[in-house]
Amino acid sequence: MPTINDLTIAIITYRRPKELERCLSSIKQQKYQPKKVLIIDSLVRKTNIPESRNIALDKCQTKYLAFVDDDCILTKNWTINAYRAISLNSNLSFVVGKTNLLNKHNLIAQIQYKNYLSWFNQYNILDTKNVIFNYLKIKYFRFDTSFSIFEDVDFHLQLKFHNLTGSYNPNMNIYHPEVGSLFKAIKKNYIRGQYKAKITQKWGGIDDFIPSLPRITNPINFLLQSAFYYGYIKNPPRLTTIVNNLDKGANEQRLMAIYRFLRNHHHNINIINSQSEFEKVIFSKKYLLIYGWSLLNYKVLRFIHDRIKINRTTQIILASLSLRGQIIHRILSKTKATFAIIQYPEDLMVICNLKRQYQTLYDSTTIYYQELASSNQFSLSFINTLKKIESNVYELSDYVSFHWYSYFDLAKSYNLKINHPLSLNWGCQTQAITASYKIPIKIIHLGKLNAYWVNPPLLSTISQHINLSIFSYELPDKKLYSNLRNFKGYLKNEDRIANYQFGLISLSKDKYRSQGFSAKYLMYLSYGLPVLCPEWRRDKLLTSATIYYNETNIIKLIKKYSEKKLWLRKHFAALKIAKKLQWSKTLKPLASLPL
Repeated sequence: MPTINDLTIAIITYRRPKELERCLSSIKQQKYQPKKVLIIDSLVRKTNIPESRNIALDKCQTKYLAFVDDDCILTKNWTINAYRAISLNSNLSFVVGKTNLLNKHNLIAQIQYKNYLSWFNQYNILDTKNVIFNYLKIKYFRFDTSFSIFEDVDFHLQLKFHNLTGSYNPNMNIYHPEVGSLFKAIKKNYIRGQYKAKITQKWGGIDDFIPSLPRITNPINFLLQSAFYYGYIKNPPRLTTIVNNLDKGANEQRLMAIYRFLRNHHHNINIINSQSEFEKVIFSKKYLLIYGWSLLNYKVLRFIHDRIKINRTTQIILASLSLRGQIIHRILSKTKATFAIIQYPEDLMVICNLKRQYQTLYDSTTIYYQELASSNQFSLSFINTLKKIESNVYELSDYVSFHWYSYFDLAKSYNLKINHPLSLNWGCQTQAITASYKIPIKIIHLGKLNAYWVNPPLLSTISQHINLSIFSYELPDKKLYSNLRNFKGYLKNEDRIANYQFGLISLSKDKYRSQGFSAKYLMYLSYGLPVLCPEWRRDKLLTSATIYYNETNIIKLIKKYSEKKLWLRKHFAALKIAKKLQWSKTLKPLASLPL
């Protein structure tokens, strides 16, 4: 029989002589033989499985190293199929094969195998019962000896962290038995649950697993999955939950930036769409027993306001804040969250719950009461009530951040006490496609239209006199815009921003907005667009890429900076700022939190 001189097969065994003999027999029947077969007996060496695998790594002297378990049976052409799968692609560090159920007539084994397939197919994890490695790529890595099981998952994540990739090849077929005893299967799943929690604690959420008891559709499967659940929650990993309204706008943009940052730093992350959860409660009768008077009060106020047409706006806002706080607290408690990042101002009252067992970071988009006050639509008594609530939140939250550094100065000017302030400036992603100088000059405006701070009169006036394209996910309110030109609807492809030469900011002329911030500002900069911003908002971090205008000089300034030399100067300044304010840099302080 021909020999593959580059191949070693390692078998880890422990008190299974018959199974080992059967496995070796299947290797002997291979058309192509490995150069060497390493058998590591964990009983003789007094080692656990990952320690035994590390011995195999130490003893390997060939370019390729395969692992199979001692109770596996290799199909006839396994060695040559495995060798070809790895040797014909130099980019791969490993290839995983297809594992078939050996004891397929056993009901318990069938259910265990089905659960295995569901997990493996969904997440394509490394499986050491059927894998071949390019040893030259992985020889400096070692299995974590603190894992009795899932050591292969941990090993996979080590490789992935160092950008070493693998693939799946269904031609590498083996047969492997699953546990056939219900008692042993329950015990095994319970231990698996414990190690799932352990690997999640080390690497963060590697999948979308959220611990919960399964539905009783199949009694045996219910017992097995319940055992896994109870093993997991025996010593659950820390869970950080981000709470926000997924609105396809700036809220969701920041949420996903924080989510990606924390996942890259191996945190176990969950997301709550607070608006969706709120709507689920208010539109269903079944929650009345859970939320009682809070929900009933909200519904009555809405009925009076919407049907009887008696204005109850301020009462509805306060009732909504209270109810949302209870809803989010209940979800956080049920999921056993250890840390909650609250990003949506309407969810802030969850922080006031004195029974909460989780720490909080209030990642505030705005000073909420001041924003409502600046709209001139609410009474002074309501604003004062809201200020007391918000002040309480700033003091009770374990940490407080704002989306821009200047908000801290604003908070101080309003005599607000901030507990453990954390600087988390807004960020952006550097873009592969950036703006280029073109004539005629085109200008873009993104984002909300109907909020007071957008300054609808100013935006409407500007749209009459310049080559402006306006994109928004909301339709212009006819009460605010009698004649808004070039409204284009929702911008589905953000890369279209690169087709423009200037980004426009319009905002109200008041103290609050003069020190505020617009998320679209950095989006413009990330595509290299100089930004037209009202002169009543000046920001030291953004000045070099900004053109400050007022109602009377905007056309003159656009004409001036349409000259190529001046435009390019602002363009390169924009790209420089965007590079400095990448999310990976602005969110770094998160890494210091006890998440």
